[in-house]
Amino acid sequence: MKKILVVLILLILVSGLIFISWNKTKESITPKTEELINPELSKVVLDEKIRYKEVIYDTQEGLELPISIIIPDTGNDNPKPVLLFFNAAGNSFFAKELSGFEASMFNEGYIIAKAGVRYFEDTSKFPDAYVDGKTVVRFLKANAELYEVDSDKILVTGSSKNGLIANFVGVTGDREEFEGDAYSEFDSSVGGIINFAGHTDLGEFYEDGMADSQVDMDAEGYIAKNWQFVNCEAFTPECDLREVEASAITYVDANDPPTYLFLGSEDTLVPEIQLTKMRDALQAVGVPTVYENIEGAPHGVMKFLEDEHVARIVAFFSEELNIPRINEQTFDEVDVEEDFFTGEIFMPEGISEAALFLFHGTGGSSQGVIKKTQDLIDEAIAQGYIVVAFNGRTPYCEKPQFKLDDFTKVRKMIEDLTTTYGVETYYTYGISQGGVYAMAVSQEFGFDAVVVDSGNHPLQEFPHEPNQCFPKSNSGAIIPELVGDVLLICGEEDTKFCGRQEEIVNQHPEVQSIVVPNSGHGSHMIPEIYEIFGLV
Repeated sequence: MKKILVVLILLILVSGLIFISWNKTKESITPKTEELINPELSKVVLDEKIRYKEVIYDTQEGLELPISIIIPDTGNDNPKPVLLFFNAAGNSFFAKELSGFEASMFNEGYIIAKAGVRYFEDTSKFPDAYVDGKTVVRFLKANAELYEVDSDKILVTGSSKNGLIANFVGVTGDREEFEGDAYSEFDSSVGGIINFAGHTDLGEFYEDGMADSQVDMDAEGYIAKNWQFVNCEAFTPECDLREVEASAITYVDANDPPTYLFLGSEDTLVPEIQLTKMRDALQAVGVPTVYENIEGAPHGVMKFLEDEHVARIVAFFSEELNIPRINEQTFDEVDVEEDFFTGEIFMPEGISEAALFLFHGTGGSSQGVIKKTQDLIDEAIAQGYIVVAFNGRTPYCEKPQFKLDDFTKVRKMIEDLTTTYGVETYYTYGISQGGVYAMAVSQEFGFDAVVVDSGNHPLQEFPHEPNQCFPKSNSGAIIPELVGDVLLICGEEDTKFCGRQEEIVNQHPEVQSIVVPNSGHGSHMIPEIYEIFGLV
């Protein structure tokens, strides 16, 4: 009997130690760096000061709805962007590590949150999951100070049915009929949507699938699994109306947030048209939207993201939501007066007669534009050009993280290059908002050629105000005078900037304009760039 008691006591002690150890681990989760998709984006120290929270954000019919929150250590308590995952299984708790897409975004300074919502085939019904999704957005806003949340920069995301929920929540920020009661003083609008293979049009889903030879549209299985969510009998007038009501595409308007859509080329569950019609609907009302089809990826497309996909997601939302890149770097490579220039200069051997200025987009860095234009830089240096990549603090007078009162820094750089190195010819290239500044610089200083890649003219972007740093015009023209050669480039799927590009071409038909097929917002290293810069 004594032996049995001793054994029982030992078992209780060991169980207690195991519980304490598990609980301590749960409170101090340390995501692993070695499993990150994109190590180049991973510069936040992950094994120190990781704050991990598990809380209940709402209770519905006795069911507690949880959310897990991991807050990165960025060296300050400033508001941070949030990547909010929905989990239709109702669970929210992370494994003991972050990997893949989650880890990459965490290392870009995003708070990573995962919220359980009601999407159970046997109990929950439309619009339960949507109500929960909007409630958790309001919860984050209500607790913004506590969790360091930037309420204007909450991105909602999910894969498959979770992508469906994210897309719906994202486009219904102004629809009160789907709001719950909790945190009602806050709205449920979000800053962005990332939908990985989520349905967008339930009303046409069956027809879209039947028209897609790749999709395995088994009628009985489809009815059993999908119509339960909208809580109606399939192929009835009532159900037809309910499907429309439950579809994200129904609520698309010009107030919707920037959206990124993904699908795998080998997805046999979701027809591609479900994603492309959402892209087309959003772009038609002027919402910045990108769709990518990842070659060889199945339905679980999020697990197949590569470095380039994550980098494009980060760049897209940095540009659209003005989210500074956490990995910006500055380089003081030039022997000139302190505080004159941050960026990087590439010097060829011997005397240089030409210089190429590079300007990155909002939220980018000199290193970012260097990486995008590396082949162009190599060719320019080989032909004796000086290449100057300006860093974030130099461009864009209207952006608070940059702030430039005039062209002083660029003017000083031109004077030094002309005097010291004998430069006579100047070219400039800019990406996105960097294209705006490149165009302004070209006009101000009479550059020989400018390439605006996925950008526009400054007078399209900023109004004429007393403190305007761009050249003013008394005429109504976008470009009052055309200085030097101008090459405008945009991706075919980038409707925002392609539209603005067309406005310029309409006023100045002599401008060279190129629309790159099957491409979106970003850099396009096409042969015409080399030609206009004399690199042929």
